[in-house]
Amino acid sequence: MRSDLPKVLHPLAGEPMILHILRKLRSIPRVKQILLVIKHQASLVAERVRDCFPEEERIQYVLQGEENGTASAVASALVRVTQPHVLILCGDAPLIRKSTIDAVLDEYFKEDSAGLVVSALRNEPNDLGRICRDSRGNLTAICEKGSGPAYRQSCEVNSGMYCYPVSVLRDTIPKIAPNTKKNEYYLTDMVRILAGNGKRLTSFVVPDYREILGVNTVDDLYQAEKIILKYENGTASFPGPDPEQSP
Repeated sequence: MRSDLPKVLHPLAGEPMILHILRKLRSIPRVKQILLVIKHQASLVAERVRDCFPEEERIQYVLQGEENGTASAVASALVRVTQPHVLILCGDAPLIRKSTIDAVLDEYFKEDSAGLVVSALRNEPNDLGRICRDSRGNLTAICEKGSGPAYRQSCEVNSGMYCYPVSVLRDTIPKIAPNTKKNEYYLTDMVRILAGNGKRLTSFVVPDYREILGVNTVDDLYQAEKIILKYENGTASFPGPDPEQSP
């Protein structure tokens, strides 16, 4: 991002991007606890969030130890979780709609599964992990770029957002092995491990792939701001596809 400012504090449509996500979560009554996993300039992030939501007792802060992957970040938070189910969102993906979060939770609690993966359909080239399925349509893995034909044949991309029972997370995360290239522990391996043990997972495909767009560069931030300024009506809603950006 070419800045010392923590990524989640970069301004998006007039306020730090993390606040866009937190506002939506705070407006959902069934969200009983919000754990914000922070590392880089953690005290600054916590201070900014507290300034905005000084009386919000549901928001709590978890300091991630060693930054060695998404599974490690979630594991850091598990010791503080007080609820039986966990919704995992990305602090740098602020465009997810409140209505979509509600729909994800509805789908998750409707199904008797070991977990739910939030995905999107995107045909143009990208580096996102792909949802891999067997011949019956069951989720088998989240394949990363360069992992072979299964990756190339899928246009269903992973959002990095999930729902899991906390018991499943506590049992499965310790089984995740470090990635051989980066020596990091990836939460995406949950799907492969669970499916390999005969567990059924479900998915929720977001209605507009832009909802899962992550902000990693200055250009990403600019594009996210264009989307919000064009469509936001108080709840960051998307009234319909943008003909200029739809696949």
